[in-house]
Amino acid sequence: MKKKFSRKLSAVLIAVCMMVLCIPVTSQAAVRVSAPRLKSTQNTSSGISLNWTRVSNASGYVIYRNNKYIAGVKGNKSLTYRDKKAKAGARYTYSVKAFRQYGKKRIYSKASNRLNCVRRAVSNNGLKAPVQTGVRFWKNLSATGANGVTYGTTWNKIRGAHGYQVQIRGYEYGNVLTYSKFTKQTKFGESFSSFDKIGMRIRAYKLVGKKKIYGPFSKWSFSKVY
Repeated sequence: MKKKFSRKLSAVLIAVCMMVLCIPVTSQAAVRVSAPRLKSTQNTSSGISLNWTRVSNASGYVIYRNNKYIAGVKGNKSLTYRDKKAKAGARYTYSVKAFRQYGKKRIYSKASNRLNCVRRAVSNNGLKAPVQTGVRFWKNLSATGANGVTYGTTWNKIRGAHGYQVQIRGYEYGNVLTYSKFTKQTKFGESFSSFDKIGMRIRAYKLVGKKKIYGPFSKWSFSKVY
């Protein structure tokens, strides 16, 4: 009897082991994370911008520059990254991996395709030239303590600007006087008493430390003084 029981017990244990071995594995090791596709690399005023495709089961993404890790993006909504440390004139190769997070462990996809980009210096310091209205007589605007008439102009707000330089050019009996004034507004008026003709042009500036970095000037706008 004991031998028969032992044989039955052994058979049951073998059957259980086989069932366990045949159960589909759903462990972390069996999870596969697809590789994203790097769609574009683009030079911008503040760095090289990357954009890639979404991976459905990803918990986030990691970015590589020249095969070296430079940053990570958590979550599956953000599919972009801007490399602000890319140096002007340098050529870089980028790739991206997706990952799935399990507690403190991560499962990574294979690397995406690789795209190259050259970090080119952005002209005009990233500031656009203002577009101004024509210079005209401003009846109700005059500089403090000034006599005579006031002519002025307005322009569009420039993104990234801390202020504006207004260059003024006045004509009087064949003589030309050119000088500049500064404002943080998008309008400017100048009072004077002797110009026959006056012109203005504007450029934006931004501050880097205490230094003014300028964008391009707008076109000159002139008006005869009546």
